[in-house]
Amino acid sequence: MKLDYSRDMYEKTIFIHLHDPRRTPELKTLRQYDSWAVDYIDRLKEMLEVLNDYRFDLMERAQYLATAQSTLSIELHRRRTYYGKIEYYLQLVRTLPDGTSYIEQNTQYPGSDRHKAIADFKAACKSHPGAPTVMNIQKGKWER
Repeated sequence: MKLDYSRDMYEKTIFIHLHDPRRTPELKTLRQYDSWAVDYIDRLKEMLEVLNDYRFDLMERAQYLATAQSTLSIELHRRRTYYGKIEYYLQLVRTLPDGTSYIEQNTQYPGSDRHKAIADFKAACKSHPGAPTVMNIQKGKWER
């Protein structure tokens, strides 16, 4: 069974309501509770199959991550915070062939350490020659 990860997630909720059999006076009601218990067991068996399929999907992804050739890019970004402060972010971003990416290293600098952020960016470029670089430290149009 292939799981449907719509909206990046598979979600299934099972509610189980068990009544105290010692408080049930009728045999007919106990039979009904037993049929519900059988239904609950069937649903839980289905969920076990789903979880095994999920584990298989996790294993496939782990194999892909272990063998895929990724590219490293070096990025320096300038951001103005909500409080008006300037911050610089030096990021080493790893991109996989399927287009997914993640930040491998993230260093934050206050606005007063602008020159240190730029120097560290240049040092990272030297330590990773040939890596694509992004240097986005200009003021935004709304800041001028």
